[in-house]
Amino acid sequence: MPSSASPDDWAIEVMAAAETRLSEALRSLNTHASIHVRAGKPSQVILAIAKETTADLVVIASHRDDVLDRVFGSVVDYVVQRAPCSVLVLRTTR
Repeated sequence: MPSSASPDDWAIEVMAAAETRLSEALRSLNTHASIHVRAGKPSQVILAIAKETTADLVVIASHRDDVLDRVFGSVVDYVVQRAPCSVLVLRTTR
């Protein structure tokens, strides 16, 4: 982060860059989807957006479980258990 930028400015830049990259990826796949980039606790933000937009489907990626997931719970588990719509979990590898 540049020394002249505040943490808020840096966060806004990062979120804007993420939204741009996600938009480009969707265009290249010719896929219709909504993109929402927000700050906050991931599981709660995902659920809030799903409710606000009356989503039909939440697509979320999952990696293999690790110790932190078992101790603190995973975002995927939280979303799957509480989502107001269907959830598609894509398994990924690290």
